[in-house]
Amino acid sequence: VEVVVTNYTMGQPFSPLACVVHDETFSIYELGQPASQALESIAEDAVAADLEALVNAEEGAKMLVVGDGPIPPGGTGSVVVAMDRKDFVSCVWMLVNTNDTFSSISRVERPRKREALRFHRIALDAGTEVNDEMADSIPGPCCGDMDRNGTTEGGMVLGSPGIAGGADLGHIHDWRGAVAAVIVRRQ
Repeated sequence: VEVVVTNYTMGQPFSPLACVVHDETFSIYELGQPASQALESIAEDAVAADLEALVNAEEGAKMLVVGDGPIPPGGTGSVVVAMDRKDFVSCVWMLVNTNDTFSSISRVERPRKREALRFHRIALDAGTEVNDEMADSIPGPCCGDMDRNGTTEGGMVLGSPGIAGGADLGHIHDWRGAVAAVIVRRQ
């Protein structure tokens, strides 16, 4: 099964896709709940190591596949995963010029033969870091591509408010509506 993500934004590169094949018991996150350490690492730093550890520890998770590289604005990235008939796939990726914003697909069933499932995805806030939009707490190319540590927020996973533009980020980094198109299709 191929998962293809197209970046709709003008100024937000996406981190490499991190896709988990799993059964119905596994979830990377739940809306309205605090983020796991695995989601926090993806949403704040575009790092999949904690997600890999979660996949290895959880009985319901079968495999993690990480994409080859970032997805630039207007660009497309993909991964191929092996799925059985009863499996699901969930994928997450960071909007890298943000404090802790990500997008995802969650619990998508394996498509039927010659079927392509299509989704438009919004941005979500992991609720793990204050959205101060300061360069010293953002790892993206707008801010030096370095690991940064912002102020802990202690919130929940909710819809992202976008970029306010009051600090180091500007309107070019903002978005409205869907940030990505996703196609999940059998090969």
